[in-house]
Amino acid sequence: MALIKCSECRKKISDQASACPNCGNPIGHFEQNLMHHTRNPLSGVTLSGRVFFAVMGLLTLVAVCVSAFSPGRNKGNNSAVPSKRTPTTATQATVASQLAGLTYGDFSESTLTEVTESGAGRVTVGYRAETFWNETGLVEDAIDTDMHVMRALFRCPTVSAVEMKTMVDMTDPYGNTTIEPGVILVYSRATFRKLNWKGFEDTLITDPADALNIADYYRIEPGIYKNVHMDNLHGDSGGWWQK
Repeated sequence: MALIKCSECRKKISDQASACPNCGNPIGHFEQNLMHHTRNPLSGVTLSGRVFFAVMGLLTLVAVCVSAFSPGRNKGNNSAVPSKRTPTTATQATVASQLAGLTYGDFSESTLTEVTESGAGRVTVGYRAETFWNETGLVEDAIDTDMHVMRALFRCPTVSAVEMKTMVDMTDPYGNTTIEPGVILVYSRATFRKLNWKGFEDTLITDPADALNIADYYRIEPGIYKNVHMDNLHGDSGGWWQK
């Protein structure tokens, strides 16, 4: 049994009464059905029906969220976001990936001071020399290390030339110490391709000056060069790499 309002005196009466006990107003079929029409619309729905409505609502919400936050669309623009492509030029990032994990002589990721690409595939790599006995040993080790690092870099087809800078601590007459390029060695891809690496690797040990003499450009810092004892060696080749 439920209570409804009398349409005449507006007092609550039983929906089973045939007339209002307060004013005698007869209760018609309309008033008796009015309460049923204003009940909770789900009051007569079974448990399985309620679950169905809940699931449908959840699926609708998910569909709206997926549409709103889809990564394939931009705000106010229906064009797809371009996918990330592997770089095809000798950028700093691709060069760094070639050097990742490479260790040879004083060269390692921890001694790197510079990795740049100045355009047209010309790459510059600088690293700090940390272990050498004297100036001759510094230059010999730099040549050996530079050639092996360049071999790794020229595996990248977009690298057209490599400039290697072996950085060392230089102290001026006033006692000021700065890190400067002690040895600079430059090879173009065309020159490097002429090398018979198996035979050339032995030359790096027996006569490292040959690697400088066939280079596109090299330079040894004057303060270092004056104390270097190597046959057929000049401090500066001159050449096209001058900046």
